[in-house]
Amino acid sequence: MAEEVSLENGELTCYNKGCGKRYTEEENNDDSCSYHPGVPIFHDAMKGWSCCKKMSTDFTTFLSTPGCTNGRHSNVKPAEPQKTTSQPLSGEVNKEGMELQRKKKPPMERPSGDLPMMKLHYTVVPSLTAKLKKIVEEQASKPKEEVREEDEDEIQIGTKCKNMGCDQEYHSTASNLTDCIHHPGGPVFHDGYRYWSCCQRRTSDFNEFLKQEGCTSGRHVW
Repeated sequence: MAEEVSLENGELTCYNKGCGKRYTEEENNDDSCSYHPGVPIFHDAMKGWSCCKKMSTDFTTFLSTPGCTNGRHSNVKPAEPQKTTSQPLSGEVNKEGMELQRKKKPPMERPSGDLPMMKLHYTVVPSLTAKLKKIVEEQASKPKEEVREEDEDEIQIGTKCKNMGCDQEYHSTASNLTDCIHHPGGPVFHDGYRYWSCCQRRTSDFNEFLKQEGCTSGRHVW
């Protein structure tokens, strides 16, 4: 509620926006006060008044902007503005010069984890294509080295299989005769789920993901 305030020596404080001077009623006339009848606007780091459109990025300059209208001083405190919820502003201004709040959009529903997988379409930019082509040409121009089969004696005892999902260790040549149960695909982490692209057994627990048994049988890679 608005209230009038007076000082002990009879002077009054003007509460018109942009004024703030002290005065007496005997000195108060129609041209005594220079003030802003509009409201302050704050938008995109700019500060100004809706009545005169003088904008500034500096807050001190905004406070010291001279009033654009002359009138009588008023020692009536303006009513406190109503508090509103902090929502993003839309950039639109109402009749009083205040920015309007955006309408809050409802949150999007999270898709089900049981939906079928979709293959993402990708585009390779020309610069990357040229780079890959250069690498392939450089590899093709190099002399081919003779591929030497690794001697069984060079495999260290206790070496783990490098195939994903296989935890077998090399003990002797007999280890080559055991089946390698592994994941030929790669790990996928999406929307809180973890799974292998080859079998897609989804779980949200990382330890359970690591314990998943392979889905394909093959040879060990030491």
